[in-house]
Amino acid sequence: MPALRPFTRPFALFLLITLVLIPLSWLPAPRAAWRPATCMPGACFCEASGAGFIRQPIDTWSNLAFVLVGLLILEDILRPSSTRSNLLAQRRMHGIVYAFAVILIGLVSWFYHASLTFVGQWFDVMGMYLLGTFMMLYNVARLRLLSNRTFAVGYVLFNLALAISLIVVPELRRYLFGGLLVVTIFLEVLIRYRTRGFSRMRDDSTNRLKPRVQIKLLHRRAVDLQRGTVHLDA
Repeated sequence: MPALRPFTRPFALFLLITLVLIPLSWLPAPRAAWRPATCMPGACFCEASGAGFIRQPIDTWSNLAFVLVGLLILEDILRPSSTRSNLLAQRRMHGIVYAFAVILIGLVSWFYHASLTFVGQWFDVMGMYLLGTFMMLYNVARLRLLSNRTFAVGYVLFNLALAISLIVVPELRRYLFGGLLVVTIFLEVLIRYRTRGFSRMRDDSTNRLKPRVQIKLLHRRAVDLQRGTVHLDA
């Protein structure tokens, strides 16, 4: 079916990635000397940890849904037939960064829940930071406050600082991510408020002009009647 053709490539690539990762679940765990994640030795994220290569099978494999969603986003962004007028379509770089951030969340979270190591934890939280900083800076760009270059530089610097914080003060990771979400939500509310405000201003100006337009039309019709250019029986 032609309507399903745009989805063929993302699903095929997702299937390939899944098939490559499946054999890893049969391998012995090579992480004996690795520093464990900070949630260890207790139960991490509501799933008991096993002793094989994949410590938490449910948490591990369910994260691949992010990979599929990211591939679908990337396919949609790269389609030349896209007619959307939002910033993701106007500035393709934004859409590509967004898609890869979602894909990386799936892959690095897969590794984290498979290993439950500090290295995996670092990559897992960094994936969340990559998406969180994108959402925040994207909303700033929607307010017309960022150019493409400023967006790219800010994105790199923000995530570099967050990456260092994950090593120096990893216990702050949840608060920093929560802060990103709070700022993003605030900016979203601000954008909605400004958009509705501008719409109301346009509606009010249009409504104020209506009586003036009607008066001008009546005046023009009266002048035409006096000149005899309008026939009442027409």
